[in-house]
Amino acid sequence: CLGAARVLLKFGADVDATDDLGRRAVECIPDSSSFELVPDAQDLINKMTRLLSEGLEGRGRGTLMKPGSSSISGRTILQAMGLKLNDRVVVGNKLGTLRFCGTTEFATG
Repeated sequence: CLGAARVLLKFGADVDATDDLGRRAVECIPDSSSFELVPDAQDLINKMTRLLSEGLEGRGRGTLMKPGSSSISGRTILQAMGLKLNDRVVVGNKLGTLRFCGTTEFATG
């Protein structure tokens, strides 16, 4: 989770983007006191909070990729998120199987 956030931020993810309820990513991190008995959970929550709130000063925001940067591979994204092809995933409220991760180009029209 933390690794995936770092990869997304490295390539210009917008930390000010909001979900359908108007919440920013940092506002969706659970309260660490709820996880007192879970090993390393409080540390992970604190690191994610710092990453999303403090660690972004001076970084570009608003685009998925920074201008002039090389593209990120699908394999890198999957590794950062702890996923692999054929994993079962949930997108929104739909369950599916991960079959592809990477860039693609579509014809106009």
